[in-house]
Amino acid sequence: MSSEKTPISTSHELTPEVKMLIPKLYEAGCMRFPSFPGEFTNTTTGRPILYLFDISAVTSEVDVRDAIVGQYIRAAASIMFDNVISDVPTSITAYVGSIATLGRYEILTVKKNPKPFDSSVAGFKERHRDKRVLLIDDAATTGGSILAVARVLREAGAVVRDALVLLDRLEGAREILEKYDIELHSIVAADDLLRGQIDQARFDKIMREAELQRKLAAS
Repeated sequence: MSSEKTPISTSHELTPEVKMLIPKLYEAGCMRFPSFPGEFTNTTTGRPILYLFDISAVTSEVDVRDAIVGQYIRAAASIMFDNVISDVPTSITAYVGSIATLGRYEILTVKKNPKPFDSSVAGFKERHRDKRVLLIDDAATTGGSILAVARVLREAGAVVRDALVLLDRLEGAREILEKYDIELHSIVAADDLLRGQIDQARFDKIMREAELQRKLAAS
């Protein structure tokens, strides 16, 4: 087990490397904004999505991909876990192999909509019981996808106390996950990702919506 350290800040204390990564994410097409209201909607809540964040858009940009992997490994070094990671089945899945190889982590894979349960966690063995597993995802919105994976791992006997994402959208995931004893760690928060990259009116609109979602999550 790695020694206990203080988790990285989630906002406003960006390293030079993260500051350099942000514009590259835009250039690689990871950020998409609707061309008309309601173009993007959350399939669970039905609410409009004000922007899409998709790191699977990184294809030929090897330097961007390597930078993303490097940031996950750096952030994971500040989190206490037993060198076992599990990816939420999103665009992060394309990165988790590289993260595990370079970080020297084991991977436990939770299948989507696992049924039956006993075949839902690929690679889970008796030695993983009571091991502290770090969940890895691309972004956190409400935390629902993270919770779904955490529940399966916990039922199998693993310990889940932390989740690491590249982007915290600041829409309530942190508050919701706290209720289930999961601490959310992020490499960048939505305000830092968006500030200076889009016009002020759109930035203010997104931040107002995020604040509304956080209040709902906390209630």
